[in-house]
Amino acid sequence: MLLGLSLANRNFIIGTSDASVYHLTADGTKLEKLFVEPKDAICAISCHPYQPLIAIGSFCGMIKVWDYEQKKYLFSRIFEKGLGVQSLTYNPEGALLGAGFTEGTVYILDAMSLESEIPEPFKYSRTSVTHVSFSHDSQYMATADVSFTVAVYVVRVKNGRRVWEYLARLRSHRKSIRSVLFGVHLDSNEPRLLSLGRDRLLIEYNLLKSYKDHLEVLDIHRTDQGNYPTCMVWYPPLTKELFLLICNSGYKVKLFNSATKMCRKTLLGPVYGSPIEQIQILPVKTPLELQKCYMVFVNRDKVGLQILPVDGNPHKTSALICHPSGVAGMDVSYDGRYAFTAGGQDRTVVQWEINLRWPPAWQGPIEELGKSSSEAPSFLKEQTCFMAPSKSTPLTVCHVHIFLLCRHRSFAP
Repeated sequence: MLLGLSLANRNFIIGTSDASVYHLTADGTKLEKLFVEPKDAICAISCHPYQPLIAIGSFCGMIKVWDYEQKKYLFSRIFEKGLGVQSLTYNPEGALLGAGFTEGTVYILDAMSLESEIPEPFKYSRTSVTHVSFSHDSQYMATADVSFTVAVYVVRVKNGRRVWEYLARLRSHRKSIRSVLFGVHLDSNEPRLLSLGRDRLLIEYNLLKSYKDHLEVLDIHRTDQGNYPTCMVWYPPLTKELFLLICNSGYKVKLFNSATKMCRKTLLGPVYGSPIEQIQILPVKTPLELQKCYMVFVNRDKVGLQILPVDGNPHKTSALICHPSGVAGMDVSYDGRYAFTAGGQDRTVVQWEINLRWPPAWQGPIEELGKSSSEAPSFLKEQTCFMAPSKSTPLTVCHVHIFLLCRHRSFAP
């Protein structure tokens, strides 16, 4: 005699080709969407200026905000089809998030809800917006696009409300813009704006004399003869003279006087197979920590750390492969504990823990690195990949902790 036994079907998870994950209840065939991850390249990341938050933007039009201490997803927004996120930047107060898109649109979003702060997005470019930057007082925002154009937006007070308005734009470069950087005039505390292009031009703009549809140029300086610049950053105040640090395609770093734009020093930079593409200075909490500054850099496929001041010593740098297919973006946490890298087409964001404590391998002063045959200190990094969609699997959510130890050896006789 055969008995009819009921077949028990367990619930299961479905991953789709568009990076969505569903929970399927077999009894009743109930389909519940769990979450959606970016299905296209991730090039835009930005860390909050005083909270452990990171905003991640994808070409599919999605912006997600994570708590990187808790590895917890907080909130997100998906823009309409055709809007791919190319660049993201928090303003210094952490209240706004500037977003540049692949088709030229610029949004100013509320940092805690991702709702628009402007009635209509700015649409003054027809090409991808590659850079977004805010001034120190959040009164100005500047963008750069693939068409070699710099655009400036300003805050106006109307009817007692702060309103963002378009000010002016200028096609100031002949080749791609590598950096857009705000600074501060020391005598007046007014913001200053600079742009650096692959055409070897460093351009400063006069914001006070700019008006509607007219962006005034203050001065233009040539930075290189043969090589082209790749990025720039304000150098920490380690000396009485203030500098701009500019890296170029010849593996050199140059220090330019911030006022005269005169090149004061040229040194060998990190040499790890390709030129530096992005740099950031680790933040310090007190003026005493300025004597122990560090610089985070990325090149084509590596992330590294350099001890400042720059002096050409190759033993004061360390680097690790982070994205073999290429690095698309980089940022540093507000407290300097972590660096983040975006992998572009590999659709991953990797969190790196920065360990600045010297291990017993080196007990001498920093200036003596590389002068003996002993090993230089090693930088221990913790790699945390908290979001990793891939081509082989539509979506993979993982918490991977990989400890990598990189040592530099001296070959001095």
